[in-house]
Amino acid sequence: MTKKGSIFENILLMWAINFFKLATPLILIPWLSRALDSESFGFYMYTVAFAAWLCILIDYGFGFSGTRSIAKNSKDHECICEILNDLISAKIVISILAIFICIVFYFISPLFNNNFLWLMVGYIVGVLTSFVPLYYFQGMESLRRLGLIEASINLLNVIMVVLLVQDIQDIKYLFALMIIPRLLIVLCSYLVIIDEINFNLKIDFFRGVKSLSDGFYFALFQISNGIYTSFNIIFLGFFVSPTLVGIYAICERLLKVCITFIGQAAHIVFPRVVSLGNDNIDRLNDIRKYSFYGFFFLGSFFALIIFLSADILGTLFLPSNKLQLATTIRLMSFALVPISLATVYYYQHFLLNSYEKYLSLIMIFGMLLNFMVGYFMIKNYGINGMAITWPIVESVTLFICIITISNFLRKNLNYI
Repeated sequence: MTKKGSIFENILLMWAINFFKLATPLILIPWLSRALDSESFGFYMYTVAFAAWLCILIDYGFGFSGTRSIAKNSKDHECICEILNDLISAKIVISILAIFICIVFYFISPLFNNNFLWLMVGYIVGVLTSFVPLYYFQGMESLRRLGLIEASINLLNVIMVVLLVQDIQDIKYLFALMIIPRLLIVLCSYLVIIDEINFNLKIDFFRGVKSLSDGFYFALFQISNGIYTSFNIIFLGFFVSPTLVGIYAICERLLKVCITFIGQAAHIVFPRVVSLGNDNIDRLNDIRKYSFYGFFFLGSFFALIIFLSADILGTLFLPSNKLQLATTIRLMSFALVPISLATVYYYQHFLLNSYEKYLSLIMIFGMLLNFMVGYFMIKNYGINGMAITWPIVESVTLFICIITISNFLRKNLNYI
């Protein structure tokens, strides 16, 4: 029997998990930027971004739909086992299809063309990361053991990289240390699930395909949302040098730590909001009100910290291009407040009411706007143009979410 923690405890645990998941690679950036030449470092950051985007694609929105399904059936272990097997089967199907995406990128991407090894590493890392069953631990509101797994393996990985990767000749060790920790986390996570609910793996591709169909709008939301985060780095790689891609990728990775902390806080509150539903509207509205204020504070706090520390971050992470890094990350920091506020509307309004279809349409609009504005800004302002595109798109998307909820969806009789 798993023990549920409080919302606050689970938020702290989720932050701890993501600190070791995202912040430990950040610790490696100053080391790798010095150990590798600027071009190889650019390839490394580009591959990390490609793996992150591929993970979003393979995850297919199951971080939302899987969490919601498990939260609703948290006392029925047999049902949870069925859900897990369906999601695993679906992810295997997408992972196979993702091979064809990699083939396309090999031929069209200037950075992956004739760099098959980097592409292969990106694919493997993306697949393994997507198979970490975070939705199980979030749905069950029991994150302690996953936190311990993430912390211990990622800390050990940092130590191994520092010991083994000393210069460009050690690139083979870097490849291995990008893959092995993800594999260990996946294996250990499922060992925990086996221990907690006596889980047995049963692959059923027909049920997996059905899960893909049922979760289509969740997938549209997550994939289109990922377009103007991790995919922006891939998009930028078609226009600028590997060195500039590396600079933008460092800034994106730094902001991603803040965004993940914000997003996971919202994700932790989500199962509790789902459990309230129509049963306690007053309590639900209180959570929404305090969430809005709390997430506004979080977004503003992180934005201010990033903006004020930009020069220090430039010196620390990439002293050879510290001015460009500082300028780029200051521009990107303005995206944090609209992102933080948008998470309240995503989870506590759209997803709670099963309006993922409408949310997906908004995200698709944001994706198209991102491509159009991004292309114009890159052509005219280079890397800084891509940096300012992010807060512009996030602000427009937040505005559309607020208008949609206030003027249309609230009028629905079934709206909670």
